[in-house]
Amino acid sequence: MPQLAAIGTGPIIGAVGLILICLVLYYIVRMMKGKVEIELPKRGYNSGEEISGSVTLTSRKELKMNRFFVALIGYERIERFDSDGDRKTRKREIYRYEHNLAEAGSLRAGNNQRFEFTIIAPGRNSSAESSELSGQIAGAIKTTANLVGAMTGTSRRLEWKLEARADLPGVDLASSKKLQVNYN
Repeated sequence: MPQLAAIGTGPIIGAVGLILICLVLYYIVRMMKGKVEIELPKRGYNSGEEISGSVTLTSRKELKMNRFFVALIGYERIERFDSDGDRKTRKREIYRYEHNLAEAGSLRAGNNQRFEFTIIAPGRNSSAESSELSGQIAGAIKTTANLVGAMTGTSRRLEWKLEARADLPGVDLASSKKLQVNYN
């Protein structure tokens, strides 16, 4: 019987090994293309405040870029406990604002370019449409979290990140940083 157990784990170990090799190859290909770095003066912002910073794009070889952008993304993170007491976590995107830094074009090998950006944190001082949407998002999450969370042991919270992405054929170059956006 011990031989049967050993035979059954071989394919599993092989599959895990193949997945690890694929992940390593993905990061090697990405590293060979270049890198993206985000610089922010701080990580916490109030609604309506300007989120300003810079993004540096470094290419290690010639790249055909479809576009280069920075995005502010809001996620609703939902945690609950099932009947067995196991924690289940789910995330879903509920807000996205993209700001183009560069359009399609070619980047020479060794190119090192810095792009400045400013995005308004969603909330009371942003445009009417954006403000209404972010107010609805914040209100809906707080109301739902208070009602459902109290009854079911579910917690909800809003998480934010700033992502910079060079859209390239094959593997994109990207970087992200977590942010805190406070609603006043």
